[in-house]
Amino acid sequence: MFESAELDISISKDEYNDRLPQARLDLFTLRQELKEAGIAVLLLIDGVPGAGRGDLINLLNEWMDSRSIRNRSFWMTTDEERAHPEYWRYWRILPAKGELGIFFGGWYERAVKKALSGKGSELKFEKAMAQARNFEQTLAADGMLIIKLWLHLDKETHNKIMKKRAEHIVEMDPFANETITKTSYEDIIAHYLKAIRLTGGWQMINCRDSRNRNITAIEAICAAMRGALAEKPTPPAIPIMASRPARILDSVDLSKSLNKKEYKEELEKCQRDLHNLTLKALSKGISTVILFEGWDAAGKGSSIRRITTAIDARIRQTIQTAAPSDEELAHHYLWRFWRHIPLAGLVTIYDRSWYGRVMVERVEGFARADEWFRAYSEINNFEGQLVDDNVVLVKFWLHISQEEQLKRFQAREASELKRWKITDEDWRNREKIEAYNEAIDDMLVHTSTDIAPWTLIPAEDKYFARVEVIKTICERLKRALK
Repeated sequence: MFESAELDISISKDEYNDRLPQARLDLFTLRQELKEAGIAVLLLIDGVPGAGRGDLINLLNEWMDSRSIRNRSFWMTTDEERAHPEYWRYWRILPAKGELGIFFGGWYERAVKKALSGKGSELKFEKAMAQARNFEQTLAADGMLIIKLWLHLDKETHNKIMKKRAEHIVEMDPFANETITKTSYEDIIAHYLKAIRLTGGWQMINCRDSRNRNITAIEAICAAMRGALAEKPTPPAIPIMASRPARILDSVDLSKSLNKKEYKEELEKCQRDLHNLTLKALSKGISTVILFEGWDAAGKGSSIRRITTAIDARIRQTIQTAAPSDEELAHHYLWRFWRHIPLAGLVTIYDRSWYGRVMVERVEGFARADEWFRAYSEINNFEGQLVDDNVVLVKFWLHISQEEQLKRFQAREASELKRWKITDEDWRNREKIEAYNEAIDDMLVHTSTDIAPWTLIPAEDKYFARVEVIKTICERLKRALK
């Protein structure tokens, strides 16, 4: 695979100077066109140590105006990043639509570094590459242009450069990756070769000659940009969903209830348990993510208040999901949820969540059929990453009958204190009950997994629902703490 990138190819200074002006103009022009088209560009540059990644990135910044570029390097991992799932650090700094991000190494260098240091098995390395592939496919499906350049050197040239570099470095270079630079060329190439084969989409750049490196890389970037601008959107595929004889929600027993005395006793005990368990989870670095979905007026807010009352305010936050802002619309829909994933040991509660993609956005037409259908696998992958990173994930659907919802709507309208809760949109959603039932059924089928199951809460009786929610969270925490 690296054979062509090891050939002795060089460009004379005169030829370089002849090709340079057009390459620079093309790069600048295409960058502006992509910006105007609202296409996000992620340029991932990796390669053999000594191949000139830093020099190339500096050149790109000079030619494309560094003010509109987001440069990211991952040579240092902060305590905050270590306290989050692996991909949190990448999601939160992704370029928005129309922006250009340049990532120096990124997830590939980290995975290879772990493998070379002996901290990860072969199976873990392959899993990391599968995760990288899924991540890139998720971003590309959302319209992001991802350009991956591998800057290559043959062994002889690499060794000469590294020897020369060692002679001139007096103090440790803070940007040098010690694990990589002190590893043999053969081991580095073997691991990266496997990474490239497992993930695909790389363009090989021969770096024996710096002028050839610059021109070849710039022309490769320009070619990818032209391709993105010329690509004609294909008609989205319409998903075919399997029909089911009965709705899943029809199996929920709405008759379950508690009397006031039972409720007070159970609630006090459950809240005390939840308080203690979240403090134990804090000491163990176990994070908790709790999300609520359900019918309007099903009692999500009142259930959340009983949870937050029990958890120390210093270790929890509640995120209320509303219509996305302009900044959020300029990113992948999961971006705004990744930002609020808690630090190790802390608790985040989502009042409505990423499942809006496959419910509200599906029914109201805010997402195309191919987009919401694709979201099932994207969400499962997202939640799988959280669980793999020792996050306790609890997903609630609060269910009530349409008759009970109507009573609660009418009660809200009659109360001056609660009238603000009812909107025209709430009434309008009732008219689309069949479409929502179908979307919810599909959601439960496709996203209730072994590691991230849905818990369906009968919420016709508010007392029962509140206690059942806290009991479920406590059970999940106890299981995780074992």
